[in-house]
Amino acid sequence: MTRERYTRRSADNLPNQAGARHGKGRQYAAKAAKLAPACLQAVEPWATWPVNSGGDLGCDRLDNDWGPAMSQQPDAKPVDAWLAESLRVTVFPSPAASFADQRWWEQLVGQPPETQTSQPRKGGRKDEGPYQDRKLVLDCETTRIDWHVLPAGPPEESDHGFPTIGGYSEYLDMFSDLMRAWLDLEDFPAINRLAVAPILLQPVGSLPDGYQRLSEYLPSVQIDPHGSSDLVYQINRPRESRSRISGLRINRLSKWSVATIRLFTLTGAGPSSRPEAQHRACRLQLDVNTAAEFDGELPADGLIPLLQELMDLAGEIASHGDIP
Repeated sequence: MTRERYTRRSADNLPNQAGARHGKGRQYAAKAAKLAPACLQAVEPWATWPVNSGGDLGCDRLDNDWGPAMSQQPDAKPVDAWLAESLRVTVFPSPAASFADQRWWEQLVGQPPETQTSQPRKGGRKDEGPYQDRKLVLDCETTRIDWHVLPAGPPEESDHGFPTIGGYSEYLDMFSDLMRAWLDLEDFPAINRLAVAPILLQPVGSLPDGYQRLSEYLPSVQIDPHGSSDLVYQINRPRESRSRISGLRINRLSKWSVATIRLFTLTGAGPSSRPEAQHRACRLQLDVNTAAEFDGELPADGLIPLLQELMDLAGEIASHGDIP
């Protein structure tokens, strides 16, 4: 008898663009470990979003008649309350950039990837392998480069039942160090855009509990925890960058929902008709990225501070919720 878990999964997308060259190189080595990407099926029809590597996460608020907005600002909450389902950093290379022969994995991890897949139609390559007890993926295409940290496989037996890489703060520090090292390599390409996109989870006991928890992060939305369902709140709150890069705006996209994972028992006759167990969690998808309207390449000497700014803004949303 085996068990399979089903949960909802969504697209973390952001717009296609390109751009900037980076300076002196430093090499960072790291530990390793193996894992498989979490590719899980939605249990509610509204919870499935197609992956589109060229599109935005989105910025439209869904009209679900949630009532009048509230004016109060949410209190800061500990970032440690969130678990990380996945972490991602994305760059859009300049059209003139060339990196077909890159060896970034070896330079950063200190050894070859466990698997390497050629993608001729996309003009790219995917490197995958273990990294600090999690799965690391480098997905390179001519127009987009993604680094992912993913769970090591199906979720272990736990109170919350969701596949995660662990505490958000803990693994963000590790990922930040790795990405800073990448941005500092001599062969880092010129890029036009940069993005940080974690997906976070906060386990709750029930759907009403989840909506009550979301209401603490969403001061402009009045949620009826016991009389509503299928809630998805999605918004972009752009800001001017604090960096020295003139005219740069930062998109602060967030999508809030309550995710469900159901555990079924599989036998020779197929899955059981009723789930053996069910778990829920508040789910926060973030995509903090430099706006497409910025003209030209991002300056090489400003990339590491810019990465830190994007990560700080992601942490602000996770702590303070949806604020201007």
